[in-house]
Amino acid sequence: MIDMYMEDGLTRELAAARVCQDVVLKAISIGPLNRNVTMSNR
Repeated sequence: MIDMYMEDGLTRELAAARVCQDVVLKAISIGPLNRNVTMSNR
């Protein structure tokens, strides 16, 4: 996944951060409390 984001123009560090975000969001989305989480971009 990191390589995919790097192909889109992100640096390795930003690509790794994006993958970490993807993993956390996926875990939240399939978890039992997925309807009780609010996300903010602040």
